[in-house]
Amino acid sequence: MGLLATLVIVGYTLAPTGFYALCAEQPRQCEPVAPRRGVALNEIDTVNRRINAAIRPQPEPPGQDIWKVGGASGDCEDYALAKRDALIAAGLGSANARLAVGVLPSGEYHAVLIVTTKRGDFMLDNLTNELRPLGRQNFTLISVQSARDPRLWQRVRH
Repeated sequence: MGLLATLVIVGYTLAPTGFYALCAEQPRQCEPVAPRRGVALNEIDTVNRRINAAIRPQPEPPGQDIWKVGGASGDCEDYALAKRDALIAAGLGSANARLAVGVLPSGEYHAVLIVTTKRGDFMLDNLTNELRPLGRQNFTLISVQSARDPRLWQRVRH
């Protein structure tokens, strides 16, 4: 399954298609944000659980990749974007709340949020309420937002 203890970045890559439309429509979602305060792990866990419960799973129509923040329904990247938005509003900087994409064992693409804390990197996934330390994900990571510039994406060695 390609378990990783740390992200090993091997270069830059293109972002998922829907990310470009998101940046054009909501530029602030793609700008660097400096941290305002530390966010405790229990607060991160609360955001993860709250958003997992608030959004109803709804796949996109075939051939579409629509990324949005908020809403009553959505797919994996919509959950990840809502969690990122909530954690940045709580004071976490964009370098510590990065979108990531990978492939599930079924072959389906999947998006999560990777949160960097003093206790390590954790994945916030709409498929589980558990905060999983990086290395215990249930899929193979392919790419992640750059910590230096959220408009850029980096390939992950798997």
